[in-house]
Amino acid sequence: MNDFLKYKINIISLAGFKGIQILSTLILTHILISSFGKNDYAIFVVILSFGQLVMIDTGASEAVKKNLLMSKDYPHDKVIFNGLIITTLSSVITITLFYVLIFLSDPETINGYDYELWMVLFISTLIMPLKISREVFTAYHETYKHSLLMIACICTSIIYSVLLGVDDFIEAIMIQHGVLLIGNGLSILYLYKDKGLQFRLQLFDIDVIKKLMPDTVKFLLLGLSLMLINGADIVLLSSLGIDNEELTEFSLVLRIYIYIHTVFMLLIYPSLPLLSSLYQSDYSKYLIFRGRLSFAIVFGSGLTLFIFCLLLPNIISIWVGIVLTIPYKSVIFIAMFTYFRLLSDYFDYLLRSENIVNKQVFFTLIEAILHIMLSILGWNWDGLIGFSLGILVATLFSRTLPFLFFIVRNTKNKSISL
Repeated sequence: MNDFLKYKINIISLAGFKGIQILSTLILTHILISSFGKNDYAIFVVILSFGQLVMIDTGASEAVKKNLLMSKDYPHDKVIFNGLIITTLSSVITITLFYVLIFLSDPETINGYDYELWMVLFISTLIMPLKISREVFTAYHETYKHSLLMIACICTSIIYSVLLGVDDFIEAIMIQHGVLLIGNGLSILYLYKDKGLQFRLQLFDIDVIKKLMPDTVKFLLLGLSLMLINGADIVLLSSLGIDNEELTEFSLVLRIYIYIHTVFMLLIYPSLPLLSSLYQSDYSKYLIFRGRLSFAIVFGSGLTLFIFCLLLPNIISIWVGIVLTIPYKSVIFIAMFTYFRLLSDYFDYLLRSENIVNKQVFFTLIEAILHIMLSILGWNWDGLIGFSLGILVATLFSRTLPFLFFIVRNTKNKSISL
């Protein structure tokens, strides 16, 4: 199977999984808001956001993927086995540190829901190493056929929610996070069995671990930064004292834009193996493929976000029966933030395909710091409008423009050297 055909198949497979996942959250969100109301739904969203912060990539999976794509020094099963060892260790360390921070901060935004919070954190703790391990296996298989298992689990949760409804937070948590736990576990079993990998202690190799560790640390810093950029807004707004009903509306707007980001990431995420292969083997084809992909991302996502920005109040009204009362400027700024965030993620993948990581780590860390600082300053200046403008400015100047500069410079230097 050639690389282009494999890329198309992977997009279709991943699109099926993500499509069902988006459909399930659309249905479940409607059910939850109908059951809990805007005020209690905001509390539920904050609780889930803490769980999302736990489920970060500790760097091991990206390090393994990079070495599977770039290196021919070691057998794949040896790279994967030692990568899973690093995954386990880094997961334990990361989770422990996060739990200490939660314990010390004792979040007041969800007083009275401590049991639900710790339940989400516990399930997320189980999911994280499974999710990372699944991504490691996926890098080896270069296929997303196992997504059918995830789809089956998600469809089961949709049917349960529609037929029986959701009465309390515990049930809602189990529907959303329990499904992820089961689906990731089944996917790992399938992936392990499908290729007949024979893991054994003899595969342990300290040299492989040493080779993976530098990239693991880099991608861990990248993952922590992206965790703050992509997952901290709801928790941060809650701690800043936003009204619960406004928080619900903001979370719905953000979720719609996240869906659009996810759809276009379907083109980007599976492209890394193909981009890396073309960059090393046929640079002219690499430029052609990159040009077509860039057109789809830059213009396609821009047009889509513009249309959704115009129609968003009507979409949310039809979806969950809520009339938006938050400032429309914040809706526009979040759309722009989503656009530049998508471009930044795309540029990040282009740089990775050229075996460049250090620059992304530094600038993404800068963005994470500015994301928090400017959002707080913006909130104090002009409420939700200032908050939305702050995260937009942080993304544009910390990642989008610097990444674009490096891509243009690298392309120019590569063309001169040929």
